[in-house]
Amino acid sequence: MAGIKHDARVFTGIGIFLLIAAIIGFSPRYFVPIVTGEYQVPSQWMHAHAVASILWLLLFIIQPWLITRGNRDLHRRFGIAGIILAIVNIYLGVALQIDLIQVHSATGNVQDGTLSAGFRLFGSLLTFIIFLPAALIMRRKTDFHMRYMLLATLGPMESAFGRIYSYIFGIPIDIAGPLIPLTHLLLIIAMMIYDKRAHGRVHKAYWWGLGVFIGLQAVIIPLVFSDWWRQTTMGS
Repeated sequence: MAGIKHDARVFTGIGIFLLIAAIIGFSPRYFVPIVTGEYQVPSQWMHAHAVASILWLLLFIIQPWLITRGNRDLHRRFGIAGIILAIVNIYLGVALQIDLIQVHSATGNVQDGTLSAGFRLFGSLLTFIIFLPAALIMRRKTDFHMRYMLLATLGPMESAFGRIYSYIFGIPIDIAGPLIPLTHLLLIIAMMIYDKRAHGRVHKAYWWGLGVFIGLQAVIIPLVFSDWWRQTTMGS
């Protein structure tokens, strides 16, 4: 049966995978245009949001790696910095999406901006906000803590998944849209399968993660397509 250090190695690998996915997803419309000098900033919050997001993914890689090294003291110190970084990410995420709604309204692309902001605010960010406190509460139980941190991080990764489908593979938005939460769901299921194979059972944290994910989708989908949300964003 795998132990905590083995799990930590797996989570370090997942963190590297998520970082690579984020870089790939944001390369066509962000990193590459910056390098070529063609990038036009759509929001004053964009660069700060990008830096904070990359720092979070780096932290997600470093923290389980420190566990594999047995350096729990440094892990705790980074954890304190991580709380501050998480708060910054939440603030920037909300500010960016509100700003982008106004940008899309000004350019006439109201529907796409409304739907995108809705899913990111009520799905991606809310997932992060739900599971981050759970990870902090369970910080003394490493098995729960690592899994809740992963569940929190998967929420904001939906933006990168969407960009990979749209800008790397050229998948139309009406098809790419449903693929984004499906990818999120499949990653949760993949980790449940890992637990079953490595530990003989699926960890409770993933059952909570699966339940919250399904519950959020049941609420978010009708909400972002509702007249209330459309009228709210159009009047922003």
